[in-house]
Amino acid sequence: MKKLLSVFVLFAALTVASLSAWEPEDLTKYPGGQKAGDRIFNIGAGLPLVWNDLALIPLRVSGDVNVPLGDLGLPFFFGGSVGISGYKYADENYIWMPIGARVGYHFNWDIENLDTYAVISTGWTLYLGDGRPNGFGSFLYDFKFGARYFLMDWFGFWSEMGFGLTSLIDIGISFKF
Repeated sequence: MKKLLSVFVLFAALTVASLSAWEPEDLTKYPGGQKAGDRIFNIGAGLPLVWNDLALIPLRVSGDVNVPLGDLGLPFFFGGSVGISGYKYADENYIWMPIGARVGYHFNWDIENLDTYAVISTGWTLYLGDGRPNGFGSFLYDFKFGARYFLMDWFGFWSEMGFGLTSLIDIGISFKF
């Protein structure tokens, strides 16, 4: 519970600090190349939390939809994420599959095709394989900062870094519809 509270306090503090640095009109605009209603699909891999006896590199797929909130139309997005990762220890396979919902806020730096954001996720982690710590699954929460750079209107690269269940850093490709 202390970790969850710490993540929430960190998220709130960074959001307040970031929001205070912008002009009021910047808070209501999506970054260059983004607009309300855009759908973004990400697929990628991460640096694993467990290096010894690595059995499965962390893989993740996520989808987001830009949804302006409130009277000002603040640039938020909502979506979902699913991943898989695992390792082998003492002849048992430990594989976990986080599934969750995510919500994030876009930061507008007025740089064309660059999308930076903070995202918080919550959901459930399913444990698969021979070794199942804590039974079938556990509560999932994570917090990350991310950036996407679109080379074309519909294609780009993304990376997210922060506190997460399967990896500290994820990288991959993005598709915008």
